[in-house]
Amino acid sequence: MTHREIQELRKLGDKLIDGFKQKPNNAQHIIHILERTVHILSNPIITSPVFCSATDSNKGMIDALMGNSTSANSNNSEENSDHLPLSTETLRIAARLGNFDWKTSGVWNSIKNHFNCAISHSELKKLGLQLAEDAHLIPDRDAKRRKSVMVKWMEDNWAKLSPFLHLYSYDGKAIHRASEL
Repeated sequence: MTHREIQELRKLGDKLIDGFKQKPNNAQHIIHILERTVHILSNPIITSPVFCSATDSNKGMIDALMGNSTSANSNNSEENSDHLPLSTETLRIAARLGNFDWKTSGVWNSIKNHFNCAISHSELKKLGLQLAEDAHLIPDRDAKRRKSVMVKWMEDNWAKLSPFLHLYSYDGKAIHRASEL
């Protein structure tokens, strides 16, 4: 990688971090920065300290994106390093979620209230796919792979999905459609 490319990556890294801070709900701005970054990179794993430095301002965000908790990191000195590799998938998901907190979202609370408990990722995925089928929608790959993205996808489509939620029940083991009981 040339010195000029490294300089450009540093600038893009700073813009990306600023984009998360200044425009958390503007996914298009962040996606544009990511596309420019991916164009420069030949390796899909971004390891630049600009993207991955564990400063006070972005350490929590990086840990959350990587699915690490502070206590989980304390056991592994390699995971505690100042440079955590972020994949383009992780960055894409971060741009999509912005400041969205699935644990406090209205949709997640509606689902918990409907079933009288929190459900696992696999059950949420099954519910999301069934509701999507009822509403003639198709969740994307990221929504199927991550609980937080599934909740975000459901929230984005809740007007179309919510009319069908009453058709489903949870017996503590699996989600069932009323006609399957």
